[in-house]
Amino acid sequence: MLNACRALACPPGCSFKLPRPGDGGGSLWDYAATACLFHEAGAVATDIHGDPLDLNRPDSTFMSHRGVLYATDEPLARRLRSAFSGRPTR
Repeated sequence: MLNACRALACPPGCSFKLPRPGDGGGSLWDYAATACLFHEAGAVATDIHGDPLDLNRPDSTFMSHRGVLYATDEPLARRLRSAFSGRPTR
């Protein structure tokens, strides 16, 4: 999550991990700590679709199922979500 922290330190910036099948891609506690930093800075920490991070999964300690998006501001996050989904930005 060091890349996400670097993005936060040098706006505008982002860090993301796309969803992937199977476990892996980092543990919940790594993403929770980074999300806390982003929230405190007034930045964005969501899944790749804009929903809150699923940090209390009963079935796994990994975040690979929904992906993660950290962005220094909401307009940047919207543009990234649009690029991932293939839909135009609102």
